[in-house]
Amino acid sequence: MAKQNVTFVERHLEKIVVGVTGAALLAVVVLYLVGTPHSVDVQGEWIGPPQLYAKIRGAADAARDRMKRATPQPTQESGGTSITLPPTDQQSPYLAEKIPTEFPVPFGPLSPPIPEIQMTERGKIRLAEILPPTDIHVSTGMAYAKLPRPVAATSANVTRPDQASAITADVQWAVVAAAISRKEQRAKFDQAQYAVDRQAMMVAAVEAERQERLPDGRWSDPVPVTGYSDTVIPVRRTAQLIPTDSGELIVADQTIAEYRKMLETAQAQADILRPRFQEYLEVPILWQVPAEVNAGKDTVVKLADFGATIEQPADPRGRGPAAPGAPGPAAPAATPQQRLREAEDLIKDEKYLEAEDIMRSLDAAADVPQVLKKRAQELLRQIQPNVDRARLEIARQEKIAAAIQDFGPDAEPLWLTDVSVLPDRCYRYRVRLLAFNPYVGFVQQLQNPEDAGKVVVEGQWSEWSDPVYVRPTTCVFYNSFKEDSGAAKLEVKDWSTGVWQTGIADVRAGDKLTFTQGRLEFNYDNALVAEVVPKMTCPDRTEMRGQIAYRDKPASTVTLIAADGRVEEHCTVVDARRKKDFNRETEEIRKRSEAYLSSKAAPTGVPAGPPGPPGPPGRPGAAPKPGPMDEMFEDELK
Repeated sequence: MAKQNVTFVERHLEKIVVGVTGAALLAVVVLYLVGTPHSVDVQGEWIGPPQLYAKIRGAADAARDRMKRATPQPTQESGGTSITLPPTDQQSPYLAEKIPTEFPVPFGPLSPPIPEIQMTERGKIRLAEILPPTDIHVSTGMAYAKLPRPVAATSANVTRPDQASAITADVQWAVVAAAISRKEQRAKFDQAQYAVDRQAMMVAAVEAERQERLPDGRWSDPVPVTGYSDTVIPVRRTAQLIPTDSGELIVADQTIAEYRKMLETAQAQADILRPRFQEYLEVPILWQVPAEVNAGKDTVVKLADFGATIEQPADPRGRGPAAPGAPGPAAPAATPQQRLREAEDLIKDEKYLEAEDIMRSLDAAADVPQVLKKRAQELLRQIQPNVDRARLEIARQEKIAAAIQDFGPDAEPLWLTDVSVLPDRCYRYRVRLLAFNPYVGFVQQLQNPEDAGKVVVEGQWSEWSDPVYVRPTTCVFYNSFKEDSGAAKLEVKDWSTGVWQTGIADVRAGDKLTFTQGRLEFNYDNALVAEVVPKMTCPDRTEMRGQIAYRDKPASTVTLIAADGRVEEHCTVVDARRKKDFNRETEEIRKRSEAYLSSKAAPTGVPAGPPGPPGPPGRPGAAPKPGPMDEMFEDELK
């Protein structure tokens, strides 16, 4: 048998493995059973964790015992005790540098409470609310007018529209008048800690909503309304916030500065708050607004001061506009006692500067008793701090007034003319302001960084106005019944080209109330004559000396059915009274218009007619008659 070639490792591999395993087992026994692998040197002794914790506990107990047995050093004159450093030799740095070796140590309670400090972020602004307009008034009217097509402003250099290119058409409107207080709004800005140069309110737009009275008496959902204006500044509501590499937000929109330029002039603010409309009418008094509106507590604004033409009330004696009253007799001069009481009342009302003027005048007067002078001096000394604060506040307000541009007076009116109204409808309105955000783009200065992207701030809505009825443009009256022909004689009044056109037709049951008379075409809502009753009794309403009475009169009735399914019943007795009221109101407005034109140098133009009176009741669902104005402003009304 051949000799095998076996190496040393192969012959002794089992012995090597057993040896290494035994050594590892011995090391584990020594390190973890006899001793510990985790040990530290404490004062020349190697100890493990159990012994370390015991040594620390023993040292702490010994230190506590020494502290309990220790006695304090003698009390120093400055309070507390003293600590003495150990003795030093001449080479000690304490002596060389003249550092004291003894100093007092005060005692205090353990773990004193940390005082609470109110931290406020300086410069962080929360946008202030925009106050709603007040004292809402609504009136309606109609005229044959030439309104320029609105022009959109694209820069601060606003170009007025060309009136020569406008088309004359029948216009019916509702005008909403109200008041705003810039002074009260500045107080809101000041309360929100706006900077002095940012406390001016720049109005960007006046928004309105209207509701229509439904046939069941409820109000419809609010509908946005765009008022007529010959020049429109498009509203910029938001700007895009762009994050930088560091995570900060910025507004990278260069057009905001141009937008602000279009708003920040007094003329622009006047055009936004009070757009031109009345001046485009030949008879401006047909566009009616109240003579004055309330802009806050004890603040009355006269609209005539802001360009509105106000019709003067007639003198009750029939002599034209009433003349202003003559001044009355001068009031007697107040006595020193009355003046002093007046000053005391002013102090109660916190009007310290006015009270100071009175008391100083009493002190300087020669005919005032010394007792009153002494009292005035005492009061003046008592209120002196309040007087100083009042003067500082006046100086501050003057600084604000000098820093901001004059966008308008402290209180002023606004008006909005809605030319999208439909005849024979009942509406009510509310308005609000859109104000330019003076902190647009200033992310770091706002509590809410998202507010920096708001170019305009939406104001609060005003209260709803009282309901207003828009007069119909077509009325029908039942005049009489013709027994010989069995026909009902109906008279139709149609507002067209600024005047009331009259058409009369004889109709029978089954006829349509659509006819032509001369060059004029009359169409009363495509109504169909459903029934004619020749003879019946109808109650007639009479009023005499404040007493209302009803009595039956012989009459005839006709029933009409409009294209939308609405049913109307007309009675000769009732329609005779309605026609009388119609003629009286039409004649009254005609006389007022002629009186205005004769007293003013009105330019030659198209005639302006009066608005018509309310038509027969129960016509809320009447279909509107389209006219040239609907097409002219179709784009703007969308």
